Amino acid sequence: MNSKRVKYISTTAFISCLLLLVESCRLNVKAEYIAEDKQLTEQEIKKFHGRFNSEDYDSIWNQAAPGLQQAVSKKDFLTFLNNGHQQCGKFKGIIDKRVNVVGGSPVQIRVIYNSQFDKAVLTEMFTWLKTGEEIQLAGYIVAKGPAELPRIGQ
Repeated sequence: MNSKRVKYISTTAFISCLLLLVESCRLNVKAEYIAEDKQLTEQEIKKFHGRFNSEDYDSIWNQAAPGLQQAVSKKDFLTFLNNGHQQCGKFKGIIDKRVNVVGGSPVQIRVIYNSQFDKAVLTEMFTWLKTGEEIQLAGYIVAKGPAELPRIGQ
């Protein structure tokens, strides 16, 4: 092969790869996708709270990401949820919330709710992972009292 042809092929391949990279990044950060991920996550949290209220902790566990299931035993997780239910009662509603989508593979959706329960106000911190169309709970932390939530975009 002559050097002009090699240079042409190399340049064409580089530009093609660059265009594919730019296109893939552009598609993954569209505002519509972020809004869809937020909506999907809030639907999953609604299911989570419904399962919590009905004491269906096994369903919550079964929907958890493998990383969460490896980090904590099923028995400890179910005990944590059961103790929370006994101490705080049923979930009643959201006082304030923040939802943040972090691009990557997988996509992370981080959510903070100030939530009203029967017997207490709690701050719930969720981490969800989205791979393709599947979303799984990857972390759940609870703190007493409402947190002062930062304003997004200020």
